[in-house]
Amino acid sequence: MLKQGSYTFLFGGGVMKGCKYLATKIKKKSLALATAIIVPSLFSISMVYGIHQMKGTTPKPLESTIPTATLIIPATAFWGNKKRKELELNSLSSSENS
Repeated sequence: MLKQGSYTFLFGGGVMKGCKYLATKIKKKSLALATAIIVPSLFSISMVYGIHQMKGTTPKPLESTIPTATLIIPATAFWGNKKRKELELNSLSSSENS
């Protein structure tokens, strides 16, 4: 249990860091947000499915992946949008101070 919790914490942090990176480094807002949602979500879903499939101890790997799929998409949408808004606010305030 401790090992799985550690993996989940580290993996989740990496995915959300990638989401932030994509949301803030791509210039066009709509493309940035779409990429920040799609790429980390597909990566997470495929990794979870692959792990369940590879271990062979999960009788229904697809069904075990559904919770991840239902949670990761809104999570990356929220986080990417939040980080993009922070970027826009920071660039707006820095341009006003100049």
